[in-house]
Amino acid sequence: MIGILVNIYLARTMGAEYYGEVSYAIAFVAFFDAVNLLGLNQIVVRELSQSQNNKKFILDVTISLRLISAFLSFFLSVFFAFALGKNLLAIVIVSCGLIFSLGNVCDLFFQSEIKSKYTVIAKIIAYVFSAFFKVFIIWYGGSVSFYLIAVPLEMMTISFILIYLLYRKYKLVFTINFPKFKNDSYYLEILRESLPLMMSNLAVVTFMRSGVMAVEYFLGSRAVGLYSVGANLAEMIFFVPGIIVTSFSPILANLSKNNKERYFLLYQRLMFVFWWGSFISILFYGSLLYYLIPFLYGADFSLSKYIFIVHLLSFLPVCMGCCQTIWVINEKKPNIILIQTIVGALLALILNIYFVQSMGVIGAPIAILIAQIVQSFIVNYFFCKDLFVFTFRSLLWR
Repeated sequence: MIGILVNIYLARTMGAEYYGEVSYAIAFVAFFDAVNLLGLNQIVVRELSQSQNNKKFILDVTISLRLISAFLSFFLSVFFAFALGKNLLAIVIVSCGLIFSLGNVCDLFFQSEIKSKYTVIAKIIAYVFSAFFKVFIIWYGGSVSFYLIAVPLEMMTISFILIYLLYRKYKLVFTINFPKFKNDSYYLEILRESLPLMMSNLAVVTFMRSGVMAVEYFLGSRAVGLYSVGANLAEMIFFVPGIIVTSFSPILANLSKNNKERYFLLYQRLMFVFWWGSFISILFYGSLLYYLIPFLYGADFSLSKYIFIVHLLSFLPVCMGCCQTIWVINEKKPNIILIQTIVGALLALILNIYFVQSMGVIGAPIAILIAQIVQSFIVNYFFCKDLFVFTFRSLLWR
């Protein structure tokens, strides 16, 4: 709700072009954040959930790898921004958030302990603080670059609070030990498993943000503003399946190791909830916002309601894709996710280039929707029949 209110204020005060410049800088850096995460998150949660005595060691390995990847991602982001001649200062500011987000490793520990409430506390505090900062900048007519300082500021606040809570509640402190890969087999083992997931994350960002890139390239910043209003409002509920998966992943990881029958039963019921929960969410959330967008944002953004409703339809395949990740992780078949997302990313890029040129800004969410459906359902039919059958059997409660 805070995000919606701040975005409405930004869009109405500064207009579609200003909003488009902000959205483009954030979308650009999102590509490099996928590299920064290294695909470690769900693997580390699984390892922490199944480990009793090595939690400190696993956290130290994770923070050491993430420190290397954060600086590498920062320099890659700045280099490509400079090479492409884009808004370099704005992208440098947003890229600082990659380094300041290191404290999010604490979140993986809290997930494994089913204590995500601590992460929620940290993020709410940081988000409210960031929202006030954004409003202050808009109120005084600040530039895009000043507005974007809120991104690393929010990341830094979250990290500080999470590190403090990890020490306060569990007396854990990070130790950074840069790996000697020839001797440290665990570093190599965890990277080998996470590499397909990192590639998958990069592909996910590619097809989720390729719409912004295509719209900016072919239609300009104002069109990016119109697209981003609709897409951002639709994605306001895209965090829900992630939260549910976060809560259930450690439980299902334990069951997959100790009680397979119970594991498959609980997982099937979780997928059933994802199916029908996404249908209901699209119906009610879509109906409400479709009519409110022109009223909230003004007549200049009336086209955004069509972008919103098409993009919201992607919520169904997004939900199913999130839920399928649990099976892939627990069965240790990360290549399935890699195949899914590479196919989806390539299809999204091709369709965005074609649809945006032929249909205008509405072509971008249509391209994303088609790519999501192919990724979450059709690819499984050819590469993982078991997961394909299980997914559609879960339409019925058992």
